Amino acid sequence: MALIVETGTGIREANAYTDVAYVTSYLTARNRQNENGWNTATTAAKEAAVIAATDYIDTRFGARFRGVPSFTFTDEKAKATITFNGLPLVGQTLTLGDDVYTFVASLSGAAFEVIRGANAEAVATNLEAAIMAGPGAGVTYGLGTPQSRHAGAARAGAVLTLTAKAAGAGGNLSVLQGPLANAVIVPFAGGRDGGIQPLAWPRSSAYDQQGNLIQGIPDRLRQVVAEYAVRAVASVLLPDPAVDPYGGKLYSRAEQVGPIREEARYSRMTGSSDVFVPYPAADRLIRPLLLGSGGGVIRG
Repeated sequence: MALIVETGTGIREANAYTDVAYVTSYLTARNRQNENGWNTATTAAKEAAVIAATDYIDTRFGARFRGVPSFTFTDEKAKATITFNGLPLVGQTLTLGDDVYTFVASLSGAAFEVIRGANAEAVATNLEAAIMAGPGAGVTYGLGTPQSRHAGAARAGAVLTLTAKAAGAGGNLSVLQGPLANAVIVPFAGGRDGGIQPLAWPRSSAYDQQGNLIQGIPDRLRQVVAEYAVRAVASVLLPDPAVDPYGGKLYSRAEQVGPIREEARYSRMTGSSDVFVPYPAADRLIRPLLLGSGGGVIRG
């Protein structure tokens, strides 16, 4: 996964609060650049550690940060293009979703037939009309052809641009395939889901303990990422708990050989403190960004 840093301006695909260079600089300034093999790790491993640290921060503290997320996004529809530079062959088909259009020299009366026309622009015009169920039914395309449930179409010269009707990223999965002679088909792409920003930061109405508005991505948050990342490069930040064959989380186990006796005690705790491993340096560093952070111990 590529590292995509949130700059504080609302990045739709952001998965990290800082980059590898910042983490390295932070550690080097504290003479910790060799901690957990950070300096000898590959760039890919370091980037994965930064992403893991960001994930951990949002999973553990996301609901407790001051303020509210700043950005929401609208869906962006996926688009595809068909560029004709001549005529498709008679009998060739174009599949759009579960609709199959057949290019013909003359109509037989069946739906989803499309007259090829005299040139590239003509075939693009006829296909647009068929997809949109526009003018020309029974003349340039088959009578009874319904408007496509999968995409809208708009023509510019011999280029047909299709816009998926499926919302957001789902539209990227819309089927568009030939093959067609004398045509270049570019499949659906570019659809993106809307909704709230992917990361907990940046935030609006977030004030520090002195009452100052926190804007963008605070440097303290980047420092916290560095602290968790140097740990994530060597181990999993949120490991699965140890359980026995019965599925219970073990608190303690005692065994006695003769006469044989075995005893197991299971943890009854279900709160977050029973899940998260403590990382004191990082856990305390993040406190000023949390609601109700007047002091005390971070428990989850």
